[in-house]
Amino acid sequence: MSKFDRLYGYDLRRAFAQATGIRPQQICFANDAAAFALGEMRYGSAKGAKRALFVCIGTGCGSAFGVDGSLATPGMDGVPESGYIYDAPFLEGCVDDYISRRGLLAFTKQMLGEELDGKALAQRTDAAARACFLTFGERLRDALLPHLKRFQPEVLCLGGQITKSASLFLPPVEELCREIPGTTYLSYEDTDRQLEESYEQIRLLAWGLILFVGLIGLLNIVNTVYTNIHTRVTEIGMQRAIGMSHGALYQTFLWEGAYYGIIAAVIGGMTGYICTIFVEAARTDTIQLVSIPVVSLAEAAVMSVLACLIATCIPLRRIAKMSIVDSIETIE
Repeated sequence: MSKFDRLYGYDLRRAFAQATGIRPQQICFANDAAAFALGEMRYGSAKGAKRALFVCIGTGCGSAFGVDGSLATPGMDGVPESGYIYDAPFLEGCVDDYISRRGLLAFTKQMLGEELDGKALAQRTDAAARACFLTFGERLRDALLPHLKRFQPEVLCLGGQITKSASLFLPPVEELCREIPGTTYLSYEDTDRQLEESYEQIRLLAWGLILFVGLIGLLNIVNTVYTNIHTRVTEIGMQRAIGMSHGALYQTFLWEGAYYGIIAAVIGGMTGYICTIFVEAARTDTIQLVSIPVVSLAEAAVMSVLACLIATCIPLRRIAKMSIVDSIETIE
């Protein structure tokens, strides 16, 4: 295809490796339907299914058959000799002539007098446009019927941009799946929505965990500084007795509190960065340095220093109001 002319002879594997940090040996290429199938079987809606059929409706009708988490061998039980359904005989041609973008364009030209793709057709609300979509769904059902009967998949996954309008043309397919025992259908749109909901829940859980850990860390810092001040009441009284002013007292201990905060921020930042490296190593199977989150570290350092200063001021203010004699006589 002409749009790929500039990629001819270009080392995509090397480019992807440099951009992602993944080793070239770990980067593999597959057509969209096969990649869709492998992804769904390992991470998505077909995970755990013994047999699954995947159909991607786009420029053509891409397809893949999955068995026990792997791509099925062409010609095995229920799988076409070619391994695909696009070239299967259908109506006056093959499946690809009707269940594809060009098939929908031809059909809308015939029924509505103009060529409309899935997006344009979905934007129309007239009865004729809805009838076109429903008929397209009936054709999809009829094209899939022999393959569903022969292969007997547990899951039918539909992908491609047109599935964004799944509610307009999938009712016939849903009905067919209900008629075939053990078969359910899943559209890419439904799966995508479910994944977004799952990611949002994981994101909220992660932020909750981060806030919880951060709160515990701040409380530990505050407790350490607060206890440090209270155990030095006699020392503070003696310093006041030999002439230390309130201003000098506050300045000394506030600087000490700031040092505590800075030290805590440095240790916490280094520990967090090391943990990030190991988390990325577990994800990519390669240990490598990652970009330093300067802004996040700076924000954490500011919060740590502020917590220490507040934890210093509160007890120091009360102790400074005590009489010198009472301060010296306080049992630590």
